[in-house]
Amino acid sequence: MRSDESKKDPEIATLLGMTQKERTANPPGNIKPLTKLLFHVGVVSATVAFSISPSALAKNKFNCSADIEKLEMQIPATVPISIKGIDTKRDYRAFGKPKELTITAKIADKQEAFKVQRFGARTQPSKGTMIFLCGGPGPSCVTEGPPPFSPPDTEVVVFDYLGIGQNRHFTAKPEKISIESQADAVVGIVKQLKLKDYIIVGSSFGTAVGTVATSKITSAQDTSIAKPKMLVLDGVIGKKGRYEPGFKKVADRAWQLLKPKERTQFKQIYRAKKQMGPGGTDEINRYVIDSFMGGPKETVKTFREILRVESGGEPTLPPDEGGGSRRKPSLEEDYSAGRIMRAAGCQVKAVSDSKKPLKMFDDVMSFSEAAPGKPHICECPLVARDFDSKNFQVRDVPILYINGTHDGPTPLEGSDYHFNGQESTGQKEKLTVNDAGHALLYRELRQCGSSLLTRAFDGDLAGIKANEQLWVDGKCLKKPANGASQTFTQK
Repeated sequence: MRSDESKKDPEIATLLGMTQKERTANPPGNIKPLTKLLFHVGVVSATVAFSISPSALAKNKFNCSADIEKLEMQIPATVPISIKGIDTKRDYRAFGKPKELTITAKIADKQEAFKVQRFGARTQPSKGTMIFLCGGPGPSCVTEGPPPFSPPDTEVVVFDYLGIGQNRHFTAKPEKISIESQADAVVGIVKQLKLKDYIIVGSSFGTAVGTVATSKITSAQDTSIAKPKMLVLDGVIGKKGRYEPGFKKVADRAWQLLKPKERTQFKQIYRAKKQMGPGGTDEINRYVIDSFMGGPKETVKTFREILRVESGGEPTLPPDEGGGSRRKPSLEEDYSAGRIMRAAGCQVKAVSDSKKPLKMFDDVMSFSEAAPGKPHICECPLVARDFDSKNFQVRDVPILYINGTHDGPTPLEGSDYHFNGQESTGQKEKLTVNDAGHALLYRELRQCGSSLLTRAFDGDLAGIKANEQLWVDGKCLKKPANGASQTFTQK
C-alpha cells in the first residue's frame, strides 16, 4: 500500500503508529482480522506474523482464499520503486558505484526484464565475477551490497530476487518468483553478460537458487553458456523442512555449555518475566531466538548478557525494534516480502508444528511462545512445489559445502542430504565447523572468506579442503609468485 493511501485507512495508520511489541501485546479493538501483514526482516532470515483477532484464531477460523487473498487485494501488486544509491549500514565505498544493468531472460517460459547491480573489482587485473545470492527470501540483496568476504580482485553481481526491491514488479505472479524462476534469472545474467570466469556463491536461501541455476546451466544444450568454476554453498538447504529441529539442536547445545548456576539464574528470571503478563518475555524471546542463527556459542553469549543486564549491568544488546541503522521496511516492502515468502520461501520451509510445541531450556520456554506468528504463512503457499536438491543435479562443476554442526535454519543434516544426492558432479567437498551456526562466511570464516573464494576461482577444491582448519582458525592462504602455498594471518 502506498504511504498516501495509509492516510485514508485509519486501521493501517493505527498499526503504523504502534511498535511490534505494542501490536503483539495490545492489539487495537478496531483492527479487523488480517488488516496488515506484519513483517520483521532479520540479517540473514525473515519471520512473518499475522494480525489476527484472538477470537478468530481461537476458533480456527482462517481461510487462505477468503482472508489472505482479500488482504493482498488491499495493496497494489505492482509498486514503482527507486533505490537511490545503496542504503546500508556497511561502508561499501571501497567497491565504488555499481553499474545498474537491465537483464532480459526467459523466466517461467516468457521473456522478462529485471535489474542487477554490477560492482567492479577493487584491484586489477580482475580474476573474474562472483554472482552472490543472498539469504532470505525477503531482504533486498541490493541494499546490502557485495558481501564483506568478496575478493578484492573480483567483480561482484548482486540482484534483488524477483518479487523484491528493484524487481518488485514480479510480485503479482507467483510462478515468476519461485525458486526455479529465480534460477532462470541467474542463468540470464550469465548468458547476457557472457561470463566465462565466474563462481556462484549462495548463502542460506541462495543455496537453493544457486543449486537450481547451476543445474540449469550444466544441463543446457547451449554450449555457449560457460559453466561456473565452482558452486559455493554456505548454510545449505537440502530439501523442504521445519525450523524446529535445527533450533532445538542449537538450544540444547547452548544449555549444555552454560554453567549450572547460570541455568538456574536464567530460569528464575524468565519465570519472573512471564508472571508480568502478556509481553513480559517478549524482549528476552527475541534476543534468544535471534541468537540461534549464530549457533550455540552465540546463544551462550546472549544468555550471559541477559544475566548481566538483569543483575544491573548496562545493556549492550541491540534495541528492541531490531536493527540499529537497518532501514525500516515500507508497507510496499512488507507486502512484497510476504508474497515471496509464500512463494519461494514456502518451497523450502514447512508449516510449524503448533500441536507439539518445541520445549527448550528445561521446558522453561517453548518455541511457539518465543517465535509467535500463527497461522504460519506457509499454511497458504503460492507455489505448490517443494524444493528437493536431488531433482537438480549439477554436472561437472566442483561444489563446496559450508555448514556449521549446529546450524538452526539450515541444519547439517540438510547439507549432508544435498551432498549425498548430487551424483553427477565431478568433485564435492564439505567444510564443516564444530559448534558453529548459520552462514559461516559471515561468522567463523569471515576472516578468511575472501582468500577461500579466491581459491574457488581456481577450482581448487582439494586445496580448500586440505587447509580446512586454517580457514576456521583465521589463518588464510595466499599464493606467492612461485606458485607455492604459504600461510598467513589476515588482519
